[in-house]
Amino acid sequence: MKVIKNTLEPVIERWDDPGDYPNGLAGGPLPSKDFVSEIEGSITVQLDEEEMREAVEFYVEDRTDDIDHNLPDIRVRNWAIERIKGNQVTFYVEEFEER
Repeated sequence: MKVIKNTLEPVIERWDDPGDYPNGLAGGPLPSKDFVSEIEGSITVQLDEEEMREAVEFYVEDRTDDIDHNLPDIRVRNWAIERIKGNQVTFYVEEFEER
């Protein structure tokens, strides 16, 4: 995996204890501390062919019914990748069952 562009930046905020405890449980304010409140930006990566294949296989593993294959009496249990070209993926049915 090759990083093409990385603009990720942590946003640091400071937490200050108000120190106003009416029941007297605290003897004063707690120490202030910095924390990451969010991360801005994005990262763009380039996947090689094997990484793309693994990512797509992982994505469709639990989403076999999300691909509308237009075979009403067939439930695809497992899709296998035939080809990846750019953002297009060609699958074939590896395992199925009749409904």
